[in-house]
Amino acid sequence: MVVARVPSNRVVYQSPETPLDHIPRRGCPKKYGSIFSLASEDTWHTPDETTTTQHITRKGRQLTVMIQTWYNMLMRGTKHEKMYRHPFTLMRISVTDDTKTQVWRPMWLIVIGKQRQRLSSVKVYQSYRQRFDIEHMLRFGKQRLLMTSFQTPEVGHEENWIRLVMLAYVQLWPAKELACYLPKPWERYLKHNSDRINHDSQYRAR
Repeated sequence: MVVARVPSNRVVYQSPETPLDHIPRRGCPKKYGSIFSLASEDTWHTPDETTTTQHITRKGRQLTVMIQTWYNMLMRGTKHEKMYRHPFTLMRISVTDDTKTQVWRPMWLIVIGKQRQRLSSVKVYQSYRQRFDIEHMLRFGKQRLLMTSFQTPEVGHEENWIRLVMLAYVQLWPAKELACYLPKPWERYLKHNSDRINHDSQYRAR
């Protein structure tokens, strides 16, 4: 199962309607239904599900998250990749504050895979929000922990190196409270941890 973001100008399609009479017809069966343009609200049909949840930021700001969900949507593929065989769930996420003012531009997500309906819309939204933490972790790992600097033709060695980097990252996380930040002389607006350094020095001297 994959959760991915799509641009707001993307065009997708509804699933074709199944004839009620079930009478065989000549020609190839219809593969795509009505057009669904993410940028044109006139082309949207009624959402299959609408969910509202609350989100509180780190600064204590309360936001309202509304998730509109459409099931079994389709997108155009290629000659070799028949995308009409892979329906997905489409979600539109809009966030407003306590004054009903939109905070950010609405975000569109798709959930594709055989197990896509096992996750609720709120779980999908929360899972995608973790993407930002993962990206920061990858950036820190590449810049500070040399995650991609180890070059080897042996796949097993490379996998072991990634595991070592992840272990180092996990060790840094619980040790963050023990670190002492020493600002540069020109960073006067940052608090100096000299008191803590002296305390640690006395503790080590014992």
